[in-house]
Amino acid sequence: MKRSAMSIADNRMDEIDRKLALKTKYDQDPKASAYLRLFGNEIATLHLKEDVESINDVLRFVAGVTGPEGLSKSVLFADTTLTLPASNGLPIRLLVNGSASGALKMAGNADLRRDAIDIKGHIAPSGAVQLSVLMTVEAHKVHSGVKMVASMSSSWVVDGLFQVNKGAVKMQLNTPRRGQDAVEHTT
Repeated sequence: MKRSAMSIADNRMDEIDRKLALKTKYDQDPKASAYLRLFGNEIATLHLKEDVESINDVLRFVAGVTGPEGLSKSVLFADTTLTLPASNGLPIRLLVNGSASGALKMAGNADLRRDAIDIKGHIAPSGAVQLSVLMTVEAHKVHSGVKMVASMSSSWVVDGLFQVNKGAVKMQLNTPRRGQDAVEHTT
């Protein structure tokens, strides 16, 4: 006994379209928002609407990051010295020094036409945090103590493309050519 192949009628597909309301749901102008945070600090916020000025804001930000230097920021978040008397009368000194830095480099090209978008490029964010702690006991000319340095760093690269052509969207993220550590920690 053979079974014949079933076909779905066009009116059935139209009925499914009406129930899901896909066309009316996504017929509006595109909008997008994005933000970039580094170590909890918001560096940039982008809102993309239909107006040309918001697109110019995005292009100005990208132009600032795509230079050979890119965007970098460093901060000294701890620089403290504390001296306390011990029970034997000798001073205990505690020094804490902490710094963080981050960088963002981008490169690529974009072709933005009315009916098509073609963007290709790569993004290379990196960051590092270092904390140095020194605890010493001082007895006139003699110093004895313990020093600890902890650091954490991250550096990776993402490249790919984003294309929109006649309603079709293509996005591709390429895998790295070599192994990359998302976070590296040493003490």
